[in-house]
Amino acid sequence: MKTCEQRTQSILQKAAAKKAKRNRTIKITSAVSGALALMLAVNLVLFVPYQTGGVDISAYKNDAYYPIIQRLNDTLYAPYKTNNFVRLMDAIFGGLNFGSSAPDLTPPDMPEDDGNYDDVTLNQTENVTEGDLFKRTQSHIFYLGFTRGQYDVMLDDNGDKIQIYTEPVYLLRAYSLDGESSQKVAEYVIEPESGTSFLGYADEREMFVGADGKSVTVLTPCFDNDSRLLYTAAIRLDISDISDIKETGRIYVSGRYVSSRATDGSLLLVSDFSVSRRETAFSDAATFLPQIGARGALKTLPVEDIIMPDGTVAARYTVICSLDEVSLEPTDAVALLSYSDDVYVSQNNLFAMRGFTETYRTNNEYKLEYSLDKTEIRIVSYGGGKLENEGAVTVDGNVLDRYSLDEYGGNLRVFSTAIYRATSYSYTYGNTDPYKDKLPAEICNFYCFDINSREMIASVENFAPVGESVKSARFYGDTAYVCTAEIKTIITDPVFAFDLSDYANIKYTDTGTIPGYSLSLNEFAFDSLIGIGYGDSSVTLKIELYESDDTAVTPIVAYELENVLFSSMHKAHFIDKNNGLAGLAVTDIASGAFDYKLLRYDGYELKEVLSVPLDTEHTDSADDVRATYIDGYMYIFDNGGLSVKQI
Repeated sequence: MKTCEQRTQSILQKAAAKKAKRNRTIKITSAVSGALALMLAVNLVLFVPYQTGGVDISAYKNDAYYPIIQRLNDTLYAPYKTNNFVRLMDAIFGGLNFGSSAPDLTPPDMPEDDGNYDDVTLNQTENVTEGDLFKRTQSHIFYLGFTRGQYDVMLDDNGDKIQIYTEPVYLLRAYSLDGESSQKVAEYVIEPESGTSFLGYADEREMFVGADGKSVTVLTPCFDNDSRLLYTAAIRLDISDISDIKETGRIYVSGRYVSSRATDGSLLLVSDFSVSRRETAFSDAATFLPQIGARGALKTLPVEDIIMPDGTVAARYTVICSLDEVSLEPTDAVALLSYSDDVYVSQNNLFAMRGFTETYRTNNEYKLEYSLDKTEIRIVSYGGGKLENEGAVTVDGNVLDRYSLDEYGGNLRVFSTAIYRATSYSYTYGNTDPYKDKLPAEICNFYCFDINSREMIASVENFAPVGESVKSARFYGDTAYVCTAEIKTIITDPVFAFDLSDYANIKYTDTGTIPGYSLSLNEFAFDSLIGIGYGDSSVTLKIELYESDDTAVTPIVAYELENVLFSSMHKAHFIDKNNGLAGLAVTDIASGAFDYKLLRYDGYELKEVLSVPLDTEHTDSADDVRATYIDGYMYIFDNGGLSVKQI
C-alpha cells in the first residue's frame, strides 16, 4: 500500500505528463523558431568580424617603416581582427606544436702613455677592451665617480616639509701613479645637458681612455625631460693636458646604456631601447624608432638597418652603434627588434639574445601539454667598423649571461638552462602520465654551432642533475667551466669542467654536490680555478679554489665570511692570476662595516692579506668599488677617493 507521500508524487507525475502532451506541438514550433534564432545568434557571435584592440595605423600604410609600425602595434596593443569562432578554435587547438614525445628527464650517468697601459679590466675577449669605472695610462689612473645628490628640504603648497633629490653630476678624477704617495691631480665635473638628467642612472656609468691616451669617453644613460625618452649619452673629454680637461663632443643613442667595447679604433656601443605604450606616437619617430646624433639633431636609423625576427614578443630594440673612437662620429648602426639587453662580443662578432616560448603536447594517451623557453642568438659581424647581420641560431632554454657564450675556432659555444613547465593536463585516461610528476624541470645543456653555416655540430644535453640551472660559466680555449646549482632552503652545486678539444667526443667531470655556488669562474694561480659566490646561504661569501683533471674537479681550499653583503657584478671582483690575488668589497650586516678584502693564494692557503676600510659617506654600493695591482701596490677606488696599500 502506497504512503500518502507516494500517492501525491504519482498524481503530480501524471499531471505533468498530460501537460507535456498538450504543449508538445507548441514546443516543437517554439524549438524550430528557437533554433533559427540560435543559429542567427551563433552566426552573429562567432562569425561576425570585429576589432579587439590596437590603434588605427592606416594613415602610415605608405610609410617606409610601416612593417615596423605594424609589428610594434601588434606587440604594444595586441590588435586582433577576428571572430569568436577563430578565438574558440585557437583556445582549443591554437599555438601547439605537437612534439613526438615529451622530454627525457632522466639524468645521464656522470662520467669518471704612448697610450693605454695594459687594460685593468678583466676582459672576456683578448684585445677587446670593455668599459669600466676606471682606466689607466702610463702616468695616470682615472676613476669615474659621481655626487650622490643631496636631499633638499623644501615646503610644499600646504607648508609641509618635503625632500627633493638633487641632480647628480659625474666626477672624472685623475690620480698620479706613485704608490702610497699617489694623489689626485685633476677633477672634472660632467653635467647633463640642459633639459636632460642623470638622476637614477649613475650606477650604470662607464668610461674608456682612448688608444692614444689623450681622450676619455664617458657613457651613461640620460633621461630627456622634454620628450620623456631615455637615451645613452657618449661624452668625449680631451685629457691631453691633465690640468685643463675639456669636453669636445656629446652624442646620444636611443635607449638605456647596456655595454660597450673598444677595438681597432672603433667604439661599439650597445643600448636597450624599450618602446613605451604610454609615450609612443607613430607620428613621432623618436618614440618608436632608434635614433643617433647630437641632441636636437638626432637621425633615425634607415629601415634596412632594423632587423625583425619572425616572431616579435617585446617592443624593444637592441641598438648597436659603431663609433669612431676619436671623433665619436657614427660609422654604422643596426637595431634588433625584440632582443634582450645582454650581448657577448668576440674579436669578430657581436652576439645578441632574444628569448621566446614554444608549447608542445605529448603524443601519448595522456595529452600532457608543456612549454619550453628558447633563445635565439643573433650574430652581427663588426669588422672595420661595418656592422653586418650574419644570421641566427636557436638553443633550448635560457642563456644566463654573456659569459655563457664563446666564439672559438669559428664555432659558437653556449651553455643554457631549459625549463619545462606543464601548461595543462588531461585526466581523461587517469592520473598516471609518467611525465606529470617530473614537471616543472630544469635541464642544463651545452651546444656548439658552426658560425658560418649556423649548423649545430655538437651538443651535450641534461649534463647536470635535473632541477639545477646554470649559475656561471667561463671558456678558456678547449676548456669550459660551468657551475650549476639548485636553490632551495640550502644552496648546493657542482662545478663542471668540459674538455672541448674533440666535439665528437666531449668529456666532462665535476666536483659532486658541494655547498653554495659561484657567480663567476676564472682561471687562477697555480693552475687552479677560482669561484666567487655564495656559501650555503645568500649572506655567506664563499671564495673557493678548484683543480681539475681527466677524472674529477676537486675543491682544494675556500675562504668564507658569514652575514655579509657583496657585489655580484663581475667587474667589481678583482682577480690577478699572475700574482695569486683576489679581492672585493664586503659589508658586514651586523656592524655595517664596509671593507675591501684582499686574499692571496700561495699554492697552499688562501689567506686574507688586506682589509681596508672604505668610504661609506659617498659610496652607496660595493658595485662602485674597483681595485688594481701595480708594481707592488694595491690601488683601491670608491666614490670617495683612492686608497693605496703596499703588498
